[in-house]
Amino acid sequence: MQNLKMIQDALEDPQLNILNIVNTRWLSMSNSVKNLHQILDSIIDALRYDAEIEKNNLAKNLLNELDYEFIISTKYLADLMFILTKLINVFQKEYVSFADIKIHLDIAYDAITAQFIGIDGSTPSYVIHLRKYMQDFNILADNLPPFIKSFSEAIIDSIKLRFPQSNLYYSFRIFNPKFLPVKESKLVNYGNEDIEKLATYYGIDKMDGDGNVMEKVINGNDVKQKWKVAKYYMKQIRNQDVVGGWENIFHMYPDFSKDFPNVVNLVKI
Repeated sequence: MQNLKMIQDALEDPQLNILNIVNTRWLSMSNSVKNLHQILDSIIDALRYDAEIEKNNLAKNLLNELDYEFIISTKYLADLMFILTKLINVFQKEYVSFADIKIHLDIAYDAITAQFIGIDGSTPSYVIHLRKYMQDFNILADNLPPFIKSFSEAIIDSIKLRFPQSNLYYSFRIFNPKFLPVKESKLVNYGNEDIEKLATYYGIDKMDGDGNVMEKVINGNDVKQKWKVAKYYMKQIRNQDVVGGWENIFHMYPDFSKDFPNVVNLVKI
């Protein structure tokens, strides 16, 4: 440890504290990987000193484990976790719109695909840390371990499995007044397809995996009829936030107090 600190000082690496793994939350993995790749050269130099100069067998064994593939993996995970952390932080906000979920998921999918998988057969960009390591040691994309692509694809599949209804969530954007068309002529058809999706999905009873019946959230037909008028009311809340604006609509138009509040409440989680 003392040798590591000395080498860190010489290389002007950041001085980082060692975390107890049992006290490290899953989200902290991003910071752990980020920190590791920052001082990886110092660690290797410290282990090499202990192994070669002080004849430390443990250091020698650890040094053998820090091979080319380990270093590549560290750089790759540092870049990947940067993308995933941005996505995770979205869901830690006090307010998250259902309509925003698909947008942030698509950003994460596109970033992972562009950086580590490739779009339509193109070569991935391998940006930031992995790209720099490739440039420093003249590593071609064809020589990278195949797990980078396969693991990235598995991550995307896993996220999609966790959010199977992202397209449905996107339909909630119609309740946000900022998406309201400026031209009056476009209001007639605005949101009609999305309200149909929402009314169909939330307007019927469903059964969970245990056989329990979950009653419908809304009256689908009633919601579709009220939407024809509601979008015109939304013009009055164009400059307001979703929740506060709709509360004003319910106050001004009490006939919207049934079913429609249930739909709008789904806009936030």
